[in-house]
Amino acid sequence: MTMQQQSRQRREGGYSLIEILIVLVIISLIAAIAIPIYSSAITKSRRSALVADLRVLHDSMKRYYLDKSRFPLMGGGDPLETMSLPDLAPLSTGGYFSSVDGLNQKLLFDRVLGYTAYNDDGTATEFAAIMRPKKEPAVIVWLLYTDNVGPGGTFRDGIYFFENGVWMSADEAL
Repeated sequence: MTMQQQSRQRREGGYSLIEILIVLVIISLIAAIAIPIYSSAITKSRRSALVADLRVLHDSMKRYYLDKSRFPLMGGGDPLETMSLPDLAPLSTGGYFSSVDGLNQKLLFDRVLGYTAYNDDGTATEFAAIMRPKKEPAVIVWLLYTDNVGPGGTFRDGIYFFENGVWMSADEAL
């Protein structure tokens, strides 16, 4: 058997160990780059969907306020005007917010965890709702309308994320 025939026979037998290792290294490098980018995109997508639902809820709260001159109460008073956390009544029952199921599917325990409507004089002209995203339970999300001054001398009105000890607006969190 000549040298050329031996070389041809060896090539027909498969790949060498070095060739296989080089391919594995290349695949590993691609995966090491792609997986964090993919995870970040998934998180951003989930947050964007949650923020979209919360913006609708925030607008619903403001429409309720325009009609009733106060936000829904939390306990006491007329049961039809008292906020129910699982179904967000009276917003859902009064036609202000119809996306309860879509929102709740994105939240830990499938519901808003806490809500209060308050003001110094008891007229419920401010509100705060707290929730945690289902896929990011370490993150706290606040839906606020308050005239209490926060950092930077501004009042809080909108959606805020609290993550790793830092407050962020919804736009900053995306």
